[in-house]
Amino acid sequence: MKRLSGSGTTVLVGWRYVPDGLEFLHVSTYELPKIAKRFPTLLHPARFLPDQDDWKTALAAGCRATLLKLSFGLSENPEIQQFVNDLLGQYSVTEIDCRAVALFDMVSFSLYSPFEQITQINVLSNAIIRAANMCKRADMPIDVRLSTTGDGFYVWNNLTGLWADVALFCATCVAVAHIQAARKLAEPNTVPGLRVCTGTGSHYEYYQATGGTDRYSYIVGDVTIELARLIGSALNDQLLFSDAVRDLTGEDLEWGQRHGVTSIDALAFAALAQENLQKLQGSTLPGGKIANFKAYLTGPRQSENTFAIRKYYVTDKHGLNHGCYNAKLNTVLEKGTHLHCGLLDRDLEGFKATFDENEDLVIRVV
Repeated sequence: MKRLSGSGTTVLVGWRYVPDGLEFLHVSTYELPKIAKRFPTLLHPARFLPDQDDWKTALAAGCRATLLKLSFGLSENPEIQQFVNDLLGQYSVTEIDCRAVALFDMVSFSLYSPFEQITQINVLSNAIIRAANMCKRADMPIDVRLSTTGDGFYVWNNLTGLWADVALFCATCVAVAHIQAARKLAEPNTVPGLRVCTGTGSHYEYYQATGGTDRYSYIVGDVTIELARLIGSALNDQLLFSDAVRDLTGEDLEWGQRHGVTSIDALAFAALAQENLQKLQGSTLPGGKIANFKAYLTGPRQSENTFAIRKYYVTDKHGLNHGCYNAKLNTVLEKGTHLHCGLLDRDLEGFKATFDENEDLVIRVV
C-alpha cells in the first residue's frame, strides 16, 4: 500500500476481493476533489466495495484500479474486512459525519522560554493521555488521538459514535482537572494555563506520510474551524462547549428510539457526560483520588434555587455567529481538596460574546 500510495501522491479509496487477491481503487491527490464530487461516497469510512455497480460507478467517476496478487487465499470475514479497511484508511482521506473534538490552548505560551514551552507541552500531552487511559479503565470506549497546533492540541477519539464522543468529553474534563491539580503542586511556569473548547461536528481525517514507516493522522473540517473560532474569543481559564446537535445513527439511533429521541443537543450531551463522569470516582489525580466530579453549563442565578443556562454567540472575523455555552468543572478529592476549573457567569465581563435572555433555560436546583 505504501508503494501504491507513492508517499502521498495517490489516495486509496476502495477495495474488493478478487480470485487472485485484492483489488484497490485509487486516485491522484490532485484529482481527489473532482472525483469526490462525481462519487459522493468516495471518502466514506466504509471502503469495502463488493457491489459490482458501485465499483463500476467509481471507475466511471475517474478512479483507477490496481490488482495486488496474493499467493494465499483470504477468507471473506468481518475481521479481515475491518483490518484491510483500517489499513487503507492510513493511505486515504476519510470523511467523518460527526465526531467530538476538543481544542486545548495554552495561555500566554509565546511568553515562556523554549525550555518552559517544551515542558508545558509535555505536561499537557501527558495529562490528556493519562485522562484517556483513566476513562478506558472505567470502561468508556476511547482511543485518543492528538495533533499539535503549536501552542496546544486538537484531541479526538479514534472511535466513533455517541458514547465515544461522551468518552472524549469526559477525558477532556479529566485532563483539565489534572492540569488544575498539578498547578497547585508544581514549580511556576511548568504547568500551562488553559483555554479549552469542545464540540461535535463533521471533518476530514488524513494521514501524513513521513518517508519512513510511521504515519500520523490529522483532522480538518467544520468542527475544527468552529473550535478555532471559539478559542479566539475564550478568556484565560475558560471552558466553552459548542452548541451542536448530534444526529443519532446505527446503534445510537436504536438507543435514542428507546428514549424517544433521534438527536442529542448540547444540553442533553452535557447531561450524558455528567452521568459518565461519576464512573471516575476513585481515580487518581495529582494530589489525591477523585471523590466527586461535576461538570455543568453556566448562566446567571435567578433565585436561591434556580439559575439559567445561557447560550452565547461569538462573532468571527467573517461576521458569522457561533453558538456556545460556558462550562464549569468542579472536582473534589478524597482529602477534601476542591479543584475549580472554568469561569462562573459573573467572571465573563471580558468575554466578547452576545446573548438573548429569552433563550435562557431556567433550571431549578433541588
